[in-house]
Amino acid sequence: MTPIVHLQENIPASSKSVFEAWTVPGLMVQWLFKSPDNKIAVPLQELVNGGKYSILETTAGNEKIDHFGTYLAIVPGELLSFTLEVPWHFPGVTTVVIHFKTAGEGYCLMDFQQSGVDPKIVTANWQTMFTQLKSILTI
Repeated sequence: MTPIVHLQENIPASSKSVFEAWTVPGLMVQWLFKSPDNKIAVPLQELVNGGKYSILETTAGNEKIDHFGTYLAIVPGELLSFTLEVPWHFPGVTTVVIHFKTAGEGYCLMDFQQSGVDPKIVTANWQTMFTQLKSILTI
């Protein structure tokens, strides 16, 4: 059985805003794979089904870590699915599926699933990133 990371977050922002945080480079670099001492860049983003992306992390020690993959499904404000490879952190190709649902006035329920990687490797990192996501959307 393939391991699955399943997280849900109730975010005080519209589904459209949360979706954009995953897909607009200027927002992505503020929270996605971001830590206090690294820099994030989005050198490649083809936001279409089958399009490629690359999110480049530069650590404080100047190491380059690429997070890359292919967009599988894009429905603005509702669904985003993509493959994710990060050889620096885990082997192989994983699949991420995120559903964005309106959850009351001004809230989005973000339902996140990642398959193909041991949850012990990535869950805490995603939880930290989702906290950062909430902070940039509630400013």
